[in-house]
Amino acid sequence: MEVRTSDFSRTIEIESWSVGDDLALMVIRAPAREAGTATLRTEEGLWNYAPRADRLMRIPPALLSDSWMGSHFSNDDLMRESELDDDYGTVLDWHQEGDARFLRATMTPHADAAVVYTSVVQLLEPDTWLPIRVDYYDDNEIVRRMHFSNVKALGDRSLPSVLELVPSDKPTELTRVVYEEMEFDIEIDGNLFTPRGLRRASRKR
Repeated sequence: MEVRTSDFSRTIEIESWSVGDDLALMVIRAPAREAGTATLRTEEGLWNYAPRADRLMRIPPALLSDSWMGSHFSNDDLMRESELDDDYGTVLDWHQEGDARFLRATMTPHADAAVVYTSVVQLLEPDTWLPIRVDYYDDNEIVRRMHFSNVKALGDRSLPSVLELVPSDKPTELTRVVYEEMEFDIEIDGNLFTPRGLRRASRKR
């Protein structure tokens, strides 16, 4: 993951695992000074792990809007990722941009959903349904945009290997995620998503 802002630039390497919609573990492997730093997501919430202090800290709701690892993703993004189906209703239609035709998914939050965005609009490649772009709206204004590119074989699937998140108020900044390898449908020990499993994964080299 590469982060570029007006104040700094940084690149980190991450190894991650996930099971279903609620369990995920992300461990930084490089640079060396941050190796072992981890984030754990479970049904109960989100935790950060600092290996030098051997300290696992739950992220309180008041800090969910804070940046994750200095990127343009927030802690809330990690928590809400699995809740789009529950929080939003989706309408599909066709969308034309120049000579290109896309399938458009317009997602509007349910009345009782506690969400950040008033709508989320995804453009999909019509033959493969692979994502092209996602626009996040506050009322009628796009506040950030995510681009997907470089479709290639990852595991046994063809998927975009690069995504870039750009905030609309800082268009020269971005967070770029490049997927180097993926594996699907493998067995993962459920104990990995526990404090003990997290510490074991954090120490792995």
